Amino acid sequence: MNETRFDELTRRVSDAPLPVLPRRGLFGLLGGSALAGVAGLGLLTEDAEAKKKKNRKKKKKNKKCKADGKKCKRNKDCCDSKCSDGRCGSRCPTRVSFNTRWGVFGSGNSQFRNPWDISISRDGEVFVADTDNDRIQVFDESGGFIRTWNGSGNGSSFQEPRGVGANRDGNNTRVTVSDPVVNNTSNRLRRFNASGGGNFNSMGRSQLQNPYGIAIDSNNRIWVVDNSSTGRIFLFNSDGSYNNNWTPGGNGALSSPLGIAVARVDNKTFVYVTDTGNNRIVKFDYTGGNLDYVKAAGSRGSNSSSFNGPAGVAADSCGNLWVADRNNNRIQVLDKDLSFRTRFTAGFNRPTGIAFGTNTKQLFVVDSANAQVQKFSLSS
Repeated sequence: MNETRFDELTRRVSDAPLPVLPRRGLFGLLGGSALAGVAGLGLLTEDAEAKKKKNRKKKKKNKKCKADGKKCKRNKDCCDSKCSDGRCGSRCPTRVSFNTRWGVFGSGNSQFRNPWDISISRDGEVFVADTDNDRIQVFDESGGFIRTWNGSGNGSSFQEPRGVGANRDGNNTRVTVSDPVVNNTSNRLRRFNASGGGNFNSMGRSQLQNPYGIAIDSNNRIWVVDNSSTGRIFLFNSDGSYNNNWTPGGNGALSSPLGIAVARVDNKTFVYVTDTGNNRIVKFDYTGGNLDYVKAAGSRGSNSSSFNGPAGVAADSCGNLWVADRNNNRIQVLDKDLSFRTRFTAGFNRPTGIAFGTNTKQLFVVDSANAQVQKFSLSS
């Protein structure tokens, strides 16, 4: 990264400027009271770090502690990680460092015009909704160009595709794309094989008004947020068949939502929606076919607990939420209870899409107005 570009990392994200960071250095750190520094960014204190090492040593002395992937009931059952969904898992990400970026403005391969969303398949293919070029571009996780889908085939071509989500249907990877202005007459989702993009199918045509964000849950079901004035949430089965939809009311009522994420936390399924018109994020509990409001966080502004036009959202393995705070040109990080923890910027200009890589230790951000994708490495 050249020095001019790197200086952009010090832009303001709250009432105080960010500290100047070393090349490929630390951007942010989760940790509540352990945080130190400016604008919610900093390093673990020595006491906290020492305590952390001490606890790890105690766990290692316990010969009965379990490795990652083994069944567990509580955190202390695991040797060097947390117990999540009944299994020991990798430690929660706390550090973010720049890895690479790709893309420039244009219409050629690896060029973008108003890219919007991003999704990564289990096979490591990166799908980017290149909205104003009316196509989906496919890359590897290092940014190497693979191919382009323009939607030709069964039906008309893409027209300003917005959301994209890759899921498994049996042994096949399917990609679902929200195409809200197809023919300017109908709004729908389009679905195709990742390995053979010509097999396009439409879904949701009769139910959807203005589909945008797409999320895939642990059962490979497809969740879609409809950017209508009232805001609706749709659920489709892994094969693309319709399942259910909800129009939240009361405290959970939505206004022009753009993004959606689904996370399995504490043996429950939670759905998170960026309620863009209300500049907040809303948490719902999905149990027994019902979608119930839990809580919301955020308001319009630019301080540490505010949003301005939030767009994409992604959940990490610990249930933390990473939100593209579009008009504040930053990424906000909240914990599973919607408490604001930290935020970072990297020269973003209207970030919109956000997704984790195949191992959840890589974070991809669609930097829309800069016509590029930025990739970050996560560590704990």
